[in-house]
Amino acid sequence: VWTDCAAAVSAFENPKEWPKYRSVLNKIMQVIRVMGEVSFKLSSPKANSLAREIACSVTREGRFTSYLALGGPSWLHDRIARERRS
Repeated sequence: VWTDCAAAVSAFENPKEWPKYRSVLNKIMQVIRVMGEVSFKLSSPKANSLAREIACSVTREGRFTSYLALGGPSWLHDRIARERRS
């Protein structure tokens, strides 16, 4: 899992140092155990900007199922095309 949030990576690597988030971290760790092997890696905010925009769009618009499977919104296609050209 790639993220641009160093604090999130730190919380997963050292959960005892993040007691305020113990409940959330425990829930995530339960999901990870079901998934098998998962690793967390740090990326730059620029490299992760498209993923962040997708996540914000999903939560803002309440699109929790089939978001990308249905082709995604037009802004996403435009953004991918722009990145491909640059």
